[in-house]
Amino acid sequence: MKLITLLSNYIHYNVDELKLKLAIRLADKTHARTGKRYFVMPDDKDKLIIMHRPSFRSLKHTGRMSYSAKIVDLKRESFYFTPYTFQCKEKEAITPITREAKRVMFHKYMKESRITRKKEFRLPLLTRLRIRLKLLVIQYKMAVR
Repeated sequence: MKLITLLSNYIHYNVDELKLKLAIRLADKTHARTGKRYFVMPDDKDKLIIMHRPSFRSLKHTGRMSYSAKIVDLKRESFYFTPYTFQCKEKEAITPITREAKRVMFHKYMKESRITRKKEFRLPLLTRLRIRLKLLVIQYKMAVR
C-alpha cells in the first residue's frame, strides 16, 4: 500500500511539473510576441491560467477577485511571471532562487488541493462509469441521426 501511494505521489508530482513548465513556456512565448507582462496563476478549478494586467483588472471589476488586490499581491501569489519590459530593457526578471521557491510553492498548492478534493463526496466508481456510458450512448444516437 505504501508503494502505491509513493508511486501515485511521484506521478502527480511529475504531471504537475509538466503543467507548470507548459504554462511557463506559453507565458514566455506570449510575452515575446506581445511584450506585455504575464503571470501564471491557478483558477478556481486548479487549472493554470496565464493572465496580464487588463485581465486582472477585469476579474476585479466583475467581482471574481477582491477589489483591494494589487499587482504586488498578484506577483506574490503567482507561480511565475515574465519580466517587465519597457523600451526593450528588462527591468525586473524572476531570479533562479525565486523561481525555485515559486515552483515549491506550486507543488505545495497542488498537493493541498488534491487532499481537499479527496475529502469531497464523490459517486462510487461503477455509478460514474454507468453515467458516462449512458451519456456516450445518447451522444452516439444523436450523432447517428
